Amino acid sequence: MPEPLHVNLGIDFGTSYTKVCYRDVVSEQSGILTFGDEPYLSSIVFVDEYDRLSTPIGNNDRGSREIFLKMRIGDGNTQEAMYVQALSSYYLAETICGAKREFIRQETELTEGRPIIWSSNIGVPVDHYDSSRVRLFREVFNVAWMWAESDNVPTTVADAIGRYQIDSMNTTPTNCHAVPEIVAAVLSFVTSREAREGIYIYFDVGGGTLDGVCFRYEYDRDRLINCYSAEVASLGVSSLTRHISIEERILMRGLTPDELPPPPILRQLEEYKNKIHTLVGKIIMAASRRIPERFGGLPLPFFFGGGGAHFKWYQDAIMNTYWSRQHYNVGIPYYVQKRVPKPSDLKMNGLDERSFPRFTISYGLSVPFGEAPDFSLPSDYPEIIQPDVAAG
Repeated sequence: MPEPLHVNLGIDFGTSYTKVCYRDVVSEQSGILTFGDEPYLSSIVFVDEYDRLSTPIGNNDRGSREIFLKMRIGDGNTQEAMYVQALSSYYLAETICGAKREFIRQETELTEGRPIIWSSNIGVPVDHYDSSRVRLFREVFNVAWMWAESDNVPTTVADAIGRYQIDSMNTTPTNCHAVPEIVAAVLSFVTSREAREGIYIYFDVGGGTLDGVCFRYEYDRDRLINCYSAEVASLGVSSLTRHISIEERILMRGLTPDELPPPPILRQLEEYKNKIHTLVGKIIMAASRRIPERFGGLPLPFFFGGGGAHFKWYQDAIMNTYWSRQHYNVGIPYYVQKRVPKPSDLKMNGLDERSFPRFTISYGLSVPFGEAPDFSLPSDYPEIIQPDVAAG
């Protein structure tokens, strides 16, 4: 009897795109899964005129309605919430089934003739994980795992809602776990040789959202990743480009005077940048009120991940918060930008190593549940310093 293969899937269920990494639990080797020619999937469910469901996996006839789901989990009235949760479970069940197929196809030599024991981690925004809403995410994930494991995924809206109402009441703990996204994202750093104890700021620049966290890394304590503050807002790349209707290339490099967009667009860019400064300021100032030594005077290292991590416009907007909000006047140390190292155990599957920041969350989620460093959440830390007048 061939030895079973233990595979953990790390599913970064993003607002706009979903990325998946796998890990061979025994050899501790990981890799990025591709779907067709792409290393990601749109986080979208298609509904046709007959209320039949489909996802981007192997789908050519995309239906008349396109539904993005993630940031709607737990919102709305009871009827709408059930609709969103059922379709989210459907989308994730299809993604899990597709990821399993792609792993077997891409790793033929490793999987041939061997039974596979599957498990998975799926990411949840830290502010949702640190609230009562995490219960709904766990419920959605457990139902999705049950449907995928039984290879019996609903095919219509009514079928999904009906089955979700029953299955969500009867779920037992599965091999699919909810993990804070940002905690997963920083694993690529804290497991590298470059990791040093200290306080860090991490931002995930996604398609729909901008997520940030201030955390302390400690390797000689029981809790290794201590999250002091976290925020998420709909300030991602897709949101920005829809909001101001300019080409994405403008965000990918610095602008020279002859490339500047018209004044109305410049004003919208400034308004958007101000919202980013507010988000960054909230994270920094909330953390400063929970850290006894007020960052210790050392420069604050900033890391960037997500699909928009390489956009210079976002990097500059985030880093310039120090000056725009006058953090030097309230004892906040200077910001310094750091590189997110690619882990040595990750196969990029033909992708350029420079694209790794897009997969920081899915890579961290591929680490089996319970084997990652322990973590704390912002609610574990009461404020010990009164807010400054000039905060954020």
